[in-house]
Amino acid sequence: MRFKNISTVLSLTLVTLATVDVANATSYLATNDGIIGTIDTSTGVFTPVFTNGVEFGDIAFSNGNGLFANSLSANGEGDRLFRVNLNANTLTLVGSEDVSNLAALEFNRNTNVLFGGSFSGGLYTVNTSNGDATLVSNIPDYQAAGDLAFDPSTDSFFATSSTPDDSTLFSITPDGTASQIGNGIGFANVFGIILEGNTLYGFTDIGQQIIIDPTTGVGTFDRDVTGTLDIIVGASQTEAIPEPSSLFGIFGALGGILALKRKYGVNPNFVK
Repeated sequence: MRFKNISTVLSLTLVTLATVDVANATSYLATNDGIIGTIDTSTGVFTPVFTNGVEFGDIAFSNGNGLFANSLSANGEGDRLFRVNLNANTLTLVGSEDVSNLAALEFNRNTNVLFGGSFSGGLYTVNTSNGDATLVSNIPDYQAAGDLAFDPSTDSFFATSSTPDDSTLFSITPDGTASQIGNGIGFANVFGIILEGNTLYGFTDIGQQIIIDPTTGVGTFDRDVTGTLDIIVGASQTEAIPEPSSLFGIFGALGGILALKRKYGVNPNFVK
C-alpha cells in the first residue's frame, strides 16, 4: 500500500484514532410523573436515576450547564424552568419562562444556548439564569408537542411536531429558519428525540423506541422501552468526550509522524 505524502498518513491516522476510545454519551428520558432515567438504546432498558413529583415537560443536558427540566403551565402563568441535580436528587427553581407550553427543550451545543419550542409554533431562547424565554421565530405548521435534538455538524436542530394522529420531523436553524422533512414520521406523539452518532432515535409517549430517517422523516419501529413508569415526555443526552487514552494516542501519532517528516522530508513515499 503506497502513501504519496505525509499528509495522507496524518489524515488517516487521526481519523482512525478519533473513532476509538471515545466515551459514549449518556442518553436520558423523562416521564410526566417526575422521573428521569438513562436509556440504553441497544436494549431499550430505562433505568431511573432521579425521582420528583414535578410533571416534566422536557429535559435538556449541557456538559457546561448541567441538566435542566421544565414543567408546563396549566393556567397560562408561564412554564417553570428547573436545574436538576441527579446526584442529590434535587430540583432548584430557576424561574418562570413567561411562556406557556414550551414543550421542547435542547441546548445548541456549539454556543451552549438553551432553546425551546412551543405548542403554538414559536422557537425561543431560554435564559438559564432566570428562565426568561425570548421569541426567535414563529414557525408555520410547527407544533412543538415533541422535542428538539441538536446536530453539531449542521448547527441545526431536529424537531418533532405532533398531531393526534402522526408526528412530523423538522429541521430548524438557531435563527428560526425551518423546513419540514417528509410528510410524517408514521408514529403519533413522538415526545422525545436524541441523536446518537448518526442515528436519530425517537420515543413515543407509550414507550416505543423508533429510528427516524433524517432525510425522509420516516420512522421505523426499533423496540419497546422497558422500565418506564408513565408517559415519556422528553429526551436528552450528554456530549461524548474523548477519553485520555484517545488523546494520548492522537498526540503520540502526531509526534511520530512529525519525526518521520523530519527524517524523510516533506513528501516521502511509504511502501507497505
